[in-house]
Amino acid sequence: MGVKEVKLEKVQAEVKNYGSTSKPKYTIFLEVKASLEAEPDLLHSLCVEERLISSRTVPTSMVVNFRGDMEGRRPYYKALLMDKSGSTFEYVVEPKYKGGFSNVTYEPLIQPPNLRHVHPIHFKSMGWKVLGYELNNYRFTSGLKRYECFNLEVYGGGEEPSTVLAMFKEAGLEVLGLPCRELLELLDKILAKLGGLELKRRAYEEVTARVHEK
Repeated sequence: MGVKEVKLEKVQAEVKNYGSTSKPKYTIFLEVKASLEAEPDLLHSLCVEERLISSRTVPTSMVVNFRGDMEGRRPYYKALLMDKSGSTFEYVVEPKYKGGFSNVTYEPLIQPPNLRHVHPIHFKSMGWKVLGYELNNYRFTSGLKRYECFNLEVYGGGEEPSTVLAMFKEAGLEVLGLPCRELLELLDKILAKLGGLELKRRAYEEVTARVHEK
């Protein structure tokens, strides 16, 4: 795989402590914007390879306290695809509320229905090209005392660079660190394969700088 140019255009954090100095309860938000020469389809393949896109982030069965976003408006996953004939179509995995109050159950609902047994990890083997996609994960505990929120959007390509937008937010952290650390490290690893080697370091520097602001 040839190395592609990756430019980190934005790495911006916000840190709030809802606890005390001795017993902190951090809510940390991080926003990332990058441009890269690689097509969205290549980035999607790397997301599958590194398991940023998997049955854990795009569920295939009932899940508890896990939906697309805090407001319940975003799907788990959405992509614009092109099949072998050149026809384009949209594929969406949405959370369907199945019941519960403190522990809420959701069922992944796939559109179009005839693709309900197809997961995004299968697109490449089916000869489908990903023209753009988004991935949304919101995991929470009863009472919303702790939660993790991750959004990734990839679009563009062709004659123009592709754009990657990512947002990470985690609440209830007792130790200062990177929000949604596992997912952020996976994205860092993916961008590193395309020539970007700074995301994790830049993110940590930004988070620590914000916490020391008066």
